[in-house]
Amino acid sequence: MNDQTKATSSSLLQQVYEIIKQYQLIYTNDVIYVGFSGGGDSTALVHILLNLKNKIQFTLKAIHVNHGVRDSANLDEEFVKKFCAQYSIPLEVTRISGLNKESTEDDMRQARYEKFDTLLLNKDPKKNIKVALGHQLNDQIETYLMRLAHGATLRGLKSIPIQRGPYIRPLLYTSRNVLQQYLEDNHLSYCNDLSNQDMNKLRNSIRHQVVKSLENLYGERLYRGFAKSYRELDESVALLESFETIKAEQNIQKKEDGLHLPLTFWNSLVFTEKRFLVDYCVYSYYQLNYKFTEKQAKAFDHFCQFAEIGTNFTADSFIRILKNRNEVIFTKSEAGEREQKSVLYPGQTIIFLGKTITAEYIEKNEIKLSADVRVEYICADHLKWPLQVRTWREGDIFYPLGTEHRQKVSDLFINAKVSKALKHKIPIICSNQQIVWIAGYRLDERFKVTDNCIHHVRLKIDKPKGN
Repeated sequence: MNDQTKATSSSLLQQVYEIIKQYQLIYTNDVIYVGFSGGGDSTALVHILLNLKNKIQFTLKAIHVNHGVRDSANLDEEFVKKFCAQYSIPLEVTRISGLNKESTEDDMRQARYEKFDTLLLNKDPKKNIKVALGHQLNDQIETYLMRLAHGATLRGLKSIPIQRGPYIRPLLYTSRNVLQQYLEDNHLSYCNDLSNQDMNKLRNSIRHQVVKSLENLYGERLYRGFAKSYRELDESVALLESFETIKAEQNIQKKEDGLHLPLTFWNSLVFTEKRFLVDYCVYSYYQLNYKFTEKQAKAFDHFCQFAEIGTNFTADSFIRILKNRNEVIFTKSEAGEREQKSVLYPGQTIIFLGKTITAEYIEKNEIKLSADVRVEYICADHLKWPLQVRTWREGDIFYPLGTEHRQKVSDLFINAKVSKALKHKIPIICSNQQIVWIAGYRLDERFKVTDNCIHHVRLKIDKPKGN
């Protein structure tokens, strides 16, 4: 490495060090797990933190999540193992079951964060453990542009936070070009993800077409300018949130059984304030990667106004939200174990465990069979409304489509390689206590469409759109 190269690398190390100090991302004696995929960004992050760990005096470790989807998944894992062995970095490798090449980026991201969440939830309470992720400035720009196009709120335009709870992103103000130069200067190899070249993915189109065009117009000024504007946006939103936090703390009662949100206070707020307030309540119990979307917030607002006393609002398996007489109570449920329930009427869309579920009557000629596991058509002649939507119960039995024999739902999950954490997040739709559809997995034979059916219903499950 020549003197100029050393100066460039030293400059980046100092820049990241100052970001860590400015945002208080890492303290002395912290234990930092780097989410190490083997890609360029995470490889640079591991190497940079390796060079800073003695200066800040923290413990550096790595965690690699093998999704088992890409053809190169095992090669990526081997690269990470060799890299960590070379630099004496303790490594934890975890593998995900139940994903395949049809799985979306969001599916893989959610599964990955579940592994990170498990690591953090099982941490030694005496140690301050954090997960460092390799998101950088280009990721921030791409996310900002996508959210801007979708009409995101001001808070949504903050895009990727530099810190949320135990998750930190020390490279968020460093461009991909600078990181690439750092990798070359330090002769660091890394794994190439060929899916990043797939122009059918929106983010890749934004990256290779929109951002590249802006870079051609503005050069490095694009990154300096965006970083400056983003910091001002972040600080402005943080100031607004501080005022809203004060208001929340003055009106929400913290009791032994949870947070008590008075409905009179809720109904006095405008929708933007309501969105912040529900985030505040959820964050109080579950800080790991969770935000209400606009659609969920609207559904929760409707719940507050019209739900019957004793009804639960299902948002995430870590949170239990109960409608009481004049208030809504937020409590923490045991991760993934407490049964979640809701009901579904024809023509209605509900939010259940972060997914939208819709039921609607259709004509027979509207049935369009496809390989899309998110849509199912059922014979509604013997349905009992409302349908019950719940999570898996020990001992659940159904009749898989195409068979006349009963099967345990747990056996279906085992055969589909569904993880223990994920099986508690799969909606099961029932009619009069009979399973109709294990959403996204299997229809029950008793509710299949036949030539003799008179009434037909389309069931659909999807991720809610929002910021």
